[in-house]
Parts: sequence; structure tokens; C-alpha cells
Amino acid sequence: MVVKFGRNYKLVYTIPIVNPDGTIDRTKGETIEIKSPLKCEFSIVRNTFQDANKATFKVYNLNESNRNKVFQDYLNINRFVFIDFYAGYGEKMPLLFTGKVLKAYSAKQGNDVITTIEAIDSDIVQSYTTKTFEATVTKEEVIKALLEDMPNVTLGAMASMPEPLGNRLVVDGNTFAAINALTGGCAFVDNGKLNILTNNQVIGDVAIYKLTSHDGLLGTPRRQDAQVEIDCVFSPEITVGQLIEVDSSTSPAQFNGQFKVIGLRHQ
Repeated sequence: MVVKFGRNYKLVYTIPIVNPDGTIDRTKGETIEIKSPLKCEFSIVRNTFQDANKATFKVYNLNESNRNKVFQDYLNINRFVFIDFYAGYGEKMPLLFTGKVLKAYSAKQGNDVITTIEAIDSDIVQSYTTKTFEATVTKEEVIKALLEDMPNVTLGAMASMPEPLGNRLVVDGNTFAAINALTGGCAFVDNGKLNILTNNQVIGDVAIYKLTSHDGLLGTPRRQDAQVEIDCVFSPEITVGQLIEVDSSTSPAQFNGQFKVIGLRHQ
């Protein structure tokens, strides 16, 4: 039986430098690191769908100096601020979310001052491409060229796509939408990586995670149409696009087996 104790987290809030040419450099910006013993509540939703992953963080009683820096006006869409959130047990804290801060503010509630941060995946909404590709260019080459216009996203898992376009392609619009149109809706961004997987494909370099009634599985899984919903204790090792193996003691005939994770909520 796996014993999980000593929950821990680290939140890194980055205010990047804007270069004279308008590009953003996250490596040279100011960073604010928030960690235990400050209390942090969070809700992170990640999935393999075409919409952006979302996250909300609430930090209790951050000092005044950092509260003044951790601020983002929702209407100021041209100011880029980033967040990286790590959480787990003890010193083992994998990255659970990275993205662009949409809104950040502080307000007093009772005896506490709570700093709320809302964020989404980087470059999903605001990326833009104007490029033309000839018919002989392969889809894989097109995707890599389009990804250049998503500077905060790198290439993750992608099936081989050696076939040429066949027709001239003109892209003038949202970059991520263009990638999804090219891949038939199989693209998704998670933790700063662009992945392209069909329904029957999984991320191959991630180990199969086993969920049993003794090691984190809570209650009985629930079937919702073609999907299975599962509750478990906080398991930061689970990521979208991977395989999990379910071992339910209450309903083995219906739910025991391997499933692809198409969405998760850390809370």
C-alpha cells in the first residue's frame, strides 16, 4: 500500500522581460516563488480536447510586497505574466500546470488576505500565423513551422505524419486552430507541450499508472456514455494522454482494465 503524506507545493510567478522587438523572455524576468507554509488552494483542469487547460490558485496571506507584484488586469491582454505550479508529496513535486496568467488580485476575507490567480495554457488563444505552404510540404513540416508561432509551447508526443499536403495551404489566423484543422482535431496542449494523438494513441514515454482500492482509488468508478469517471486521492503522477490501469474491488467486472486519461482535475 502506498502511503501519501506531506503534501507540498511550489508556485512560481514570472513577470518576463519584453525585448525591444516585442518578443518575451521568460528566463530573464522577475520571479516570485510561493511555497509552504503558506496555504494554497488550487483547482486544475487538464484534458486532451481542443480548448485550453485552466487553473485557479488561492494563496493565503502573501506578504504585501509580493501581493503588489502578483497582480494582473484581466483586460490588459497585451501584458504577459506566467505561472508554473508544482505539487506532490515531500520533495517530489512534478509540474502540474504551466500557462499564462489571465487575472490576479488580492482581497481580504475575514482575517485572511487571499490572492487569487486564474490562468490558461500559453499561446492557445493569442497565437497567430500568416504563412503559405506548398502542396509538396509534409504535414509534419507544417506543424513544426506553425509551432514557431507558439513560442511558449514545445513539441511533445506526435505520430509520424510523412504524407504531403496535396494542396497548397494558406494559414491566416489562430495558430492552434490551424494545427487542429490540419490534424483532424487530434492536437492538444498540456503543460507547455503540443501533443498530437488519435483516440487510440497514448503518450508512450509515460509509465502506466495503477489505481487500486488500496492505493488511492476512492469509491466505485462511474460510466458516463463512452467515458469512465474515477475519483482518487491526490495523485500528481497522473497526466493526460497516458494509460492508467484500474483495479476496483467493488466492481471489477465493469471497470478493471486499462484506460486512456482524456481529462483530469487536480484539486
